[in-house]
Amino acid sequence: MSPVNVGLLGHNGLVGGNTLKELAALQKAGKAKLVVIHRPSASTETIPSDVEARSLDLTKPDGPDFDAAVAGLDVVVSAVGGAGILDQKAILPALSRSKTLKTFFPSDFGASWKKEELQELNVPFLQQKEEVVEKAKELGVPITAVRNGIISDFVFQFPIQWNAKENQVFVYRDSQKVAVPFTSSSYIAAAIANLVQRPLDTIANKEFYAVESEHTGKEVTEIISRLHGKATTEIPLDDEKIKAGVLNANPFVALGSGILRKSGRNWWDFPEERVVVDGWQSKGIEYELKKVLS
Repeated sequence: MSPVNVGLLGHNGLVGGNTLKELAALQKAGKAKLVVIHRPSASTETIPSDVEARSLDLTKPDGPDFDAAVAGLDVVVSAVGGAGILDQKAILPALSRSKTLKTFFPSDFGASWKKEELQELNVPFLQQKEEVVEKAKELGVPITAVRNGIISDFVFQFPIQWNAKENQVFVYRDSQKVAVPFTSSSYIAAAIANLVQRPLDTIANKEFYAVESEHTGKEVTEIISRLHGKATTEIPLDDEKIKAGVLNANPFVALGSGILRKSGRNWWDFPEERVVVDGWQSKGIEYELKKVLS
């Protein structure tokens, strides 16, 4: 099978940086031809010398530059960060005109959210992700979505369900009993690399999920307690406080409350097909917690 032509939009950042490494490794193995599509102002220092880089200004009107940026690509993976979520819409018309594109991975990595959850959550970038997906569908661009658990190399830096630095755990309903899914950014990248090697017509217009491990809230709390050398303080939250949290003007507070509500009500729903990365050696959440507490 000939190498798949993959475009990567958003090569910096947590998920983007790891995806760059995974896709560059596929190119070295002769399994892919990688093209990095980057903003004119973006740092290109991490792009390997044997990887093609194409500059594209997403703030400009649609035109020949966009067609040139996606020319010859079979699949485009976007890993742009929160501030650039809506900028993805600029490249969609060119993708819809492409004669080679089989599918597009929008930067939609995260949990599966119910519509009623999104309607309440004051987290603009989640609604913006939905807006990008709807625009892609409107233009007839095939979509491949990857869902994942809490990003383990991100979440413990913030007071989301656990405040690891302060040795605290927020408890809501069954949040200590429910198994919480975790996925590192490196595992998300490996799952993307796994998917782009499949026949692309088998992944277009489908949702997949990548979960690296699952731990109950109590299991995570026990690790935090052990690392601190003393019991973790439980902070109970009721429905009223959770409701106020998801509506908070600070999107990170709202997101944290939304995640805790998922755990407390066991709302961790995922698509049917799971991506399993063979031979993967997980560093585990204790490793991530130790980094935060060091």
